[in-house]
Amino acid sequence: MKMKKTLLALGAFMCAALSSCDKSNSSVINVEVENAPDSAMVVFSARLGLELTPLDTAYLTSPKCSFKLDVPKDGANFAYVNALGKVVPLIVLPGDKINVKIGSDVVIGGSEESVLLQKVNADYDAFISALNEVLANESQVKEVNKSLSRIFIQYKRACIAYTFAHPRSLTLLSVVSQKVNDNLYVFGDNSDAVLMSRVYDSLSVYYPASPYLKTLKNDIDTRMKALALENKLRELGEADFPEISLRDVSGKEVALSSMKGQPFLLVFWSSSAENIALFNAELKEIYGKYNPRGLQIYQVGIDVDKAVWASEVKSQGLDWVNVCDSRGSDSPYISLYNLYHIPSVYMFNSKGELVGNCMFDTEDVEKEIQKIL
Repeated sequence: MKMKKTLLALGAFMCAALSSCDKSNSSVINVEVENAPDSAMVVFSARLGLELTPLDTAYLTSPKCSFKLDVPKDGANFAYVNALGKVVPLIVLPGDKINVKIGSDVVIGGSEESVLLQKVNADYDAFISALNEVLANESQVKEVNKSLSRIFIQYKRACIAYTFAHPRSLTLLSVVSQKVNDNLYVFGDNSDAVLMSRVYDSLSVYYPASPYLKTLKNDIDTRMKALALENKLRELGEADFPEISLRDVSGKEVALSSMKGQPFLLVFWSSSAENIALFNAELKEIYGKYNPRGLQIYQVGIDVDKAVWASEVKSQGLDWVNVCDSRGSDSPYISLYNLYHIPSVYMFNSKGELVGNCMFDTEDVEKEIQKIL
């Protein structure tokens, strides 16, 4: 086997980055690639801190090769073996001797953590596939949302159960960071900071040197602050909700406070958000059903391109108040309303009191409407 070794400078960098080059902490990853063509490339990478760094490359003249990784005491590293188009994630602990066999399937031995990570990733892939299957096969808006919500809730409950079953496993870092898409995390609610804090407290006992925990702690701190703001927002009095005053499609400036005196929804959306047409179609059903009883809607587009936003408002037939904040992600209303999901709906009663906070399921929205109408 011919091996192209990393430069000495990179080796020195690894020692400094990992805080230890003690041989007792050195881990070995043995890789076997079935039916590999001559000179097939195997790339070994690891996350050193937050950066994914290629560490070594092997060009095979036999099915087997090996890599070494120095892991800090009381720490661990996420590493990756890439061969024949397959990427195999691993969790490497000090002194591990991990065997990876890559063929029609991937078989991992010598690392319980890596086997757990393999299962976590398989369950996540199955979850995403189930969501995509619903989107591909169901055409009715309400049925789509019901199915998506059911699958999402079941998966999140399974993830929560997993955190209790494996309190010491670094796979929890993968579990709590999973995303459905760019706008939606599985653990995206600010209230999930409580569960994430429990994960952090448990893992920090066993892996105090892990740099990944620092990232988790920063995320928790941000969410805790947002949760405090969310609770404060929930307790606002009738005159205290943050004012919004923006221009509608015709250029007329419309203030949110003009909605007071009747129940209303404050809706944040973006014309580029995934499945937004389906969401707005359901919102139109709700508006048609409850507007005769006084319900109003004040919808804010978080869109940099006003022309695209205005076109979508007209093409989708959104006949309620629609305004646009062309500052996009720099909009101050994102922090003022603790906005973490697009679209999101806030429900106010006729006194201007917040009664429903940051909802994105139209069934939940309708339940809140029925409470006050």
